[in-house]
Amino acid sequence: MTPQTNRKAVACLAVAALVLPIVLSVVLSERSATAEPPPTPPPAMAVPAPEAAADPDAVVVEVNGEKLTEAMLVEQVQQQAQAMTGGRPIPPQQLQMFMPMLREKVEERFVMTTLLKSESERLKIVVRDEDVNDAVADIEKRIPPGMTLDAALQQQGLTQAELREKITEDMRIRKLLDQEIPADVEIGDDEIVAFFDANKDQMASPESVHARHILIKTDDNADDAAKAAAKKKAEGLQKKLVGGADFAETAKENSDCPSSQKGGDLGTFTRGRMVPEFEEAAFSQKVNDVGPVVETKFGYHIVQVLEHKEAAAVTLEDKKAEITDKLTKQKQGENFGKYIEGLKANAKITRPGDAPAGE
Repeated sequence: MTPQTNRKAVACLAVAALVLPIVLSVVLSERSATAEPPPTPPPAMAVPAPEAAADPDAVVVEVNGEKLTEAMLVEQVQQQAQAMTGGRPIPPQQLQMFMPMLREKVEERFVMTTLLKSESERLKIVVRDEDVNDAVADIEKRIPPGMTLDAALQQQGLTQAELREKITEDMRIRKLLDQEIPADVEIGDDEIVAFFDANKDQMASPESVHARHILIKTDDNADDAAKAAAKKKAEGLQKKLVGGADFAETAKENSDCPSSQKGGDLGTFTRGRMVPEFEEAAFSQKVNDVGPVVETKFGYHIVQVLEHKEAAAVTLEDKKAEITDKLTKQKQGENFGKYIEGLKANAKITRPGDAPAGE
């Protein structure tokens, strides 16, 4: 649990079955249907099981009698991995690096959710049918025209009855947290001053530029002739730009950088983000000038700076509201963490390999 997460956000993260995001994922995918769809992961990029030989029925963790099996965990890990990249494939080697973290995240979420569900049931937290109806109606409003709620749910493997059950569970946990964790926390002026003094360098606005470029790429093993040809092309394009050619159109037609689709726009960046030769050009050129061709390890660049902002210091008054909000969320997150730890202390949580009680 990160200290920057407020209570409501913590509640959202803690609940395994948040329904609205599930259904909205269908809405978003439908609305982007006219755009280029994300690539379908080829078989070689499919999410592998963390342990191919693991028994799918093996219990990973048991909380007050509720069991998370290996099969359940693997399914949720796969969902988490896909969510990390918006459905785009992850190279298997890179994916394996994230596997321990993803498994731990899924397991911890199961523990938290089970504890919160149990506690909301123990305290007989009640959710009104009217509130569930309102939530379902709100979801229906977000379904794209021409698509029914049943069709959206079917894509997620849910029925309306299961949807209502998940909404009820979510609302019950939210009401539990509202009831058990104090919403108001006090932030003293001394805390604000101490935070500002410790972090004012990071809060200052560093020097930055907004720039775009055109890259004529050269391969690592390019010979002198290939480099000379690339440089000549870049210099020809630079002359055209100085003469008034449209930069964005020239980038779209000629640049070898993915930014070409945005007219070469690289957005705003600070020092230390680009290779030295490119950075030197970007931070030294006059705004709107088309600079001379710059050589880097990637090839030959034509750079145009659209905006240049100097570094600016900040005052306590500038950041007081932001710091107060940050510290408030931190304390609320800490309160949530203490509450969960209290539930864990009174629960029976077992994992494979745990020593039997009494040993």
